[in-house]
Amino acid sequence: MLRRCINQNKRVCTLLSSSKRDQIHTGTPHLVSHEGGSEQGGSDHSGSYQSGSEDGGYKSRVRCLGGVAAAVVGLVAASSESTVEPPTPDQYEVMDHLYETGQLDELVTGLRYYAELETVELLWRRARAEWAWNKSIKFATGGYQARRLQECMDMIDKAMELDSSVSNVHLVKAILVKAQCQMAGSPGPQIAGMLEMKSLLEAALELDPDNGAAAQLLSMWHYEVAQIGWLQRRVFGFWGSVPEGSLQTALDLAWRAQEIRATVRNLLLLSKIYYELSDGGKAKRYLEMALEVPCSCQDDVEAVEEAAKLKKQLR
Repeated sequence: MLRRCINQNKRVCTLLSSSKRDQIHTGTPHLVSHEGGSEQGGSDHSGSYQSGSEDGGYKSRVRCLGGVAAAVVGLVAASSESTVEPPTPDQYEVMDHLYETGQLDELVTGLRYYAELETVELLWRRARAEWAWNKSIKFATGGYQARRLQECMDMIDKAMELDSSVSNVHLVKAILVKAQCQMAGSPGPQIAGMLEMKSLLEAALELDPDNGAAAQLLSMWHYEVAQIGWLQRRVFGFWGSVPEGSLQTALDLAWRAQEIRATVRNLLLLSKIYYELSDGGKAKRYLEMALEVPCSCQDDVEAVEEAAKLKKQLR
């Protein structure tokens, strides 16, 4: 049933009985505005969610979110009055579909209903979704982003305490550590973060060799570190040992990620690596392939835009 909901993006209110809607509408979390960063409203790509006076805005939000999001939100409505049951495997599949297709407003809204449940599978999904969603907020201050990043880090640290054998826990923490590196104001924390990120991604792949996202990020890690020039390395050297990156390792990992799950981002990454390896023919070939793939989410759109800019440089 949920799989059919993914394909058809239907079945909104039928997932919720009227009595259960009344029980949960007052607890529906407000969404952070992508326009001004306030804790109410909606986003610039999914419409605005306005609160209603009679039902707390629940019904209007469900109508805006659509069937797939209602499937996630409706999971809680099917639980008992006093407890929230953990999601089933099919329900996790819906959540992952929302993330992979960039429907972050809907996903975050659904996951927040499970805030009281601190299971590993929910914690890493919440941390991943919340951070991806917060990155898309326009005009957010650095202080706001730092606070939200720490909240996500607290979630993933809790997940790590509960079970460190889950590959995606290491993957999501690596994503958050990278964000911390980008916010760091001095080379010391940046170097420490780069080393921790590599260790986490290697652990994620060791725990699950078919984790395509971990393979892609580790490939990007090697590609980016290999681009650090000698002058920057010399400056970084005052704060610690600078990590080494390998373009050949980056290439091997990019192909591994592409074989696990073909994406526009992987094709773009392959093009960039081949360009640095002085193989212009292959760089152009995979760049053109990236531009031909239909976009299915915001990340695809951003990858295609970057590919279009890179194509101009390769002419």
